[in-house]
Amino acid sequence: MRTLSGVIMAGLILALAGCGDDDAKAGGAASSAAPSVSASAPTPPPPPSATATNSPSASASSATTPAQTTPAPDSSAPPSTAGGTAPKTTQGAIARYEEFLHATGREDLDTMCEISSFAAKKAEEEGFGACRSAYTYVLQELISPEQKAALRTATVDPGKITVQGPARVDIPAAAVKASVTFAEDELGTSTLEYIDGNWYVTD
Repeated sequence: MRTLSGVIMAGLILALAGCGDDDAKAGGAASSAAPSVSASAPTPPPPPSATATNSPSASASSATTPAQTTPAPDSSAPPSTAGGTAPKTTQGAIARYEEFLHATGREDLDTMCEISSFAAKKAEEEGFGACRSAYTYVLQELISPEQKAALRTATVDPGKITVQGPARVDIPAAAVKASVTFAEDELGTSTLEYIDGNWYVTD
């Protein structure tokens, strides 16, 4: 069963030799640049001054600031699936896959890698590189601008998917409805599984 991730990884085989060297050089450059940051002189603590004694208004205003603002969610934290973010239904799986297709059309690497994190992890363990670099290659080399535009509004036909159980759904390329027709060897069949409260592409 070839998934979009599988098709992607097959295409990456052609680029592994060149990309591997580039990634290694980039990694080396990044690691060589890191010491210069850590080697910079630490900023000395400010000396005690009279500002500490004549800044009651400043400390008072800073003390009232947290009380006046509503704490915002930490947007830097990875999405949590512990509480469940999608219904454990066939429609929930379809909606999640449509989100993945739309993200692919938008070249939204964060969303692509989040939804396909399990499949991407398997691919990385098999030597195909990290998710973001893999998808970057795919978006640049394997998917045409016309296909990307079609994926941005693609939907899934529920009548053409295969429900393997309450927590597993297979979605073939034939089920994807878009302005461009995708063949099985272009898009593949994606398996979505319900894991820790959400649907993920796993194969």
